[in-house]
Amino acid sequence: MGSLLSVACSGLADGKETWCETEGAGRGTCGTDDAADGGDQWWCLGQTPVDPTFTPGQQAALVLPVLDWSRRSPLIDAGLTATLCYTGDPNCTSPARPPIPIKTGLLGSTVQLPPGAAGVPVVEGFDGFIKFDVEPQDGAPLSEDDRYVSDFLYLNGIIAGSISQGPPILMFQRRFRSTIVSAAFPQADTASVINQGAVAFGVYDCNGKPVNDARVELSLQGQPVPQALPFRLPASRIPEAQNPEQPLYTQASGSAGFLNVPPGFVVVTAYRRDETRIGQVQLGSVGGQLTIGTVRPDYMRKADITAATPLAMDGAGGMAGTDR
Repeated sequence: MGSLLSVACSGLADGKETWCETEGAGRGTCGTDDAADGGDQWWCLGQTPVDPTFTPGQQAALVLPVLDWSRRSPLIDAGLTATLCYTGDPNCTSPARPPIPIKTGLLGSTVQLPPGAAGVPVVEGFDGFIKFDVEPQDGAPLSEDDRYVSDFLYLNGIIAGSISQGPPILMFQRRFRSTIVSAAFPQADTASVINQGAVAFGVYDCNGKPVNDARVELSLQGQPVPQALPFRLPASRIPEAQNPEQPLYTQASGSAGFLNVPPGFVVVTAYRRDETRIGQVQLGSVGGQLTIGTVRPDYMRKADITAATPLAMDGAGGMAGTDR
């Protein structure tokens, strides 16, 4: 891992002091080598997708914030583990390798991560998903309520290059599931909903930036999912319930999702206001857990989202959500 470049200057935030414009040789957006788009956020629509060049099996890293939902504190060095999983195995029953404890220094002494960011060792060519868990520290037993819900992050792209940036991940303890659901959907059967799957996703444009006002659809085996409960996810990360009888649109953060999703493979498709298709992602819904994905134009084939909505540091040394 000594060949990995430092990403300390990026801060996982927007602006000119990014890894892509310094160590990244001024490419602008890590998600594509075709950043010369004249500012058009939809420059890549209609272009034929081409898989990025990568060295199979070459060591690489996925860098992203992974935080506690209630405290906004980083979970690196706090029991966070990452398990690399194959796309066709939605429950990750046969992982690519055992869970990896995510700790400071895991990527080697030459890699300086932004404060609070997690660095997950991966290999170039990997295009599956990553299961994040938080394990008890020092073998201390935890009650069922204190345990964390697993997060399944689908990359929707190929790891290519030594450094890839992922979207922010918030993990919550199981004690908060009922509170979140009952607050957002007071008419729903809370116990039933939390035992079903939940999917959350961000919609991004050709430049890797969140898309406001994108319409998103959820389907299972090619059919709508009428029992799914749609929500938007603002900077507060507290779901805002939306009318299931109306189309679901993103807001400035580009984030939204559905609760009460049956287990199995579902497809999320996003459209612009003019009904031009942006892209879609296939996700595995797992009962009682949270699945996270990214919807990007088909042309974007790297698992790298440079301009994903950042999570700024708060006064307690953690990170707090920001919106645009």
